[in-house]
Amino acid sequence: AFALRAIAAKSVMSGGDIGSNLTSQNLYGVLTLMALLGCLPVAALVEGPRIAAGTAATVEKMGRRTFARQLLLLGTSHYFYNECAFLALSSVHPVTHAVANTVKRVPRYRRD
Repeated sequence: AFALRAIAAKSVMSGGDIGSNLTSQNLYGVLTLMALLGCLPVAALVEGPRIAAGTAATVEKMGRRTFARQLLLLGTSHYFYNECAFLALSSVHPVTHAVANTVKRVPRYRRD
């Protein structure tokens, strides 16, 4: 899903004039917010009670402050990791990006 979104965004970026202030970083931010707005209602309907119960149990176990700090750090690092991948996509061909994205997921096995 992330790779398809990135390739679709690459076609938008290379399609010509998309605005004077819509850089790759801004486009990634807009796409992320649109995805959030599209997925949040569905997730709330399908997983709502389980998410609420699981979050409450986690907060009770970890403490509110620790939970909030770790959630913020996780969200920020995930956002910037994906933004860097998106910026890399703006520099290379989409197929090259897709192959690199696949290769990083291939497990590496050692022979002892």
